[in-house]
Amino acid sequence: MQLEMLDTSSSVGESVWSDLAMRRSDLVQHKEKEKGLVSRTSQIVFGERQHLLRVLDSLEGTDLPIARRQQERRILEELIHARTRELNQINVAWDEKIGLVLSADAKPEMLEKLAKQAPPEDFYLLRL
Repeated sequence: MQLEMLDTSSSVGESVWSDLAMRRSDLVQHKEKEKGLVSRTSQIVFGERQHLLRVLDSLEGTDLPIARRQQERRILEELIHARTRELNQINVAWDEKIGLVLSADAKPEMLEKLAKQAPPEDFYLLRL
C-alpha cells in the first residue's frame, strides 16, 4: 500500500502517516465474493486446522475450570472435524493422500496419478 508521509510535525522526528494518497488498486477487491464463487483451497483449510490443533494443545496447559475446559475442547474438536470434512470434500481421503505424497517410499507413478486426479482447489497436494 502506498502511503504518503506528511510532515506536520511540531518537533523533529514526528511525522503523521496519511492514507490520502492511497491508490484505488491498493484497496482489496474480491470479485469472487460478489459472484458467490469464494473457493477455499486445501492449503487454507489445512492451515486453519493446524492452527486449531495448536490452540487445542495450548488449552491443556491452562488453569480453566474443568467444565469450561471441556466445553472449549468440545468446540475446538468440532471446528477441527469440520475442517477435516471440508478437506475431504475438496479431495476424498485427503489426509491419506497427503500421507502417501509425503512418504519416502512414494513411487513417481503414484505421485503423478495423485497429481492428475487432484482438483485445482487441492493446492496443498499439488504444491507438494
